Amino acid sequence: MIKKTRVMGILNVTPDSFSDGGFFFTPENAIRRAGELVRDGADIIDIGAESTRPGFTPIDADEEISRLEKIIPAIKNFGVPVSVDTYKPEVAEVALKLGAEILNDVSGLKNLQMLDVAKKFDCPIIVMHNEKNFCENIIDDVKIFFRKTFELCENSGFDRDKIIFDPGIGFGKTQDENLIVLKNLRELKNSCGENLFLLGASRKSFIGHFAGFEGLRCRNFARHGHRARSQREDDFQNVPHDRYFEGSLKP
Repeated sequence: MIKKTRVMGILNVTPDSFSDGGFFFTPENAIRRAGELVRDGADIIDIGAESTRPGFTPIDADEEISRLEKIIPAIKNFGVPVSVDTYKPEVAEVALKLGAEILNDVSGLKNLQMLDVAKKFDCPIIVMHNEKNFCENIIDDVKIFFRKTFELCENSGFDRDKIIFDPGIGFGKTQDENLIVLKNLRELKNSCGENLFLLGASRKSFIGHFAGFEGLRCRNFARHGHRARSQREDDFQNVPHDRYFEGSLKP
């Protein structure tokens, strides 16, 4: 199987996401932005209808669905897979019925019904390390999380090959731990075996923090920091989008 880096374009249809909240909140703006991302080279569009920024205000499933139902079918027309960023099983099921092909659970399967939905639709699911649970060493903790996720799949009868791992840059980690994760991506990727690996460091504020930038300038610097890191790893492309797959979605 030939492996290729896939580029994931991030589309936040929220009023309060950390870097672009409100810009693409209307269906018209969201669909236009998705088209721009595809034309710029995105292989996948990941849609988030609820902010996950620190201190975000949760919304209920009905509100989240209402933000997605007009957008997913339209974005499917661009000819790339649609991923939906949600931790709610009811939202995940509706999104898949609307045409989404990948689930992106930033909670790290805290609700195991997400795995049931993915199994029902036979779709891949991105599982993100969100907080330390097992040990103080962040690399060991992420690796244990990956291993326990495999165990959950086996116990649930879900195809473990459909798990995509995300080490969770910027989630549940100190500033120093984020840098440690970036420094040890190869080790973490190897711990996943043949499973796909997702890196989402673009526009994360910790990169600008260490570089001495703040606010929007910090976000833009963080994007370039992500691209610089990509150039250091042969598996990652130097492409100006928000997240990077290492692997192949299909054999």
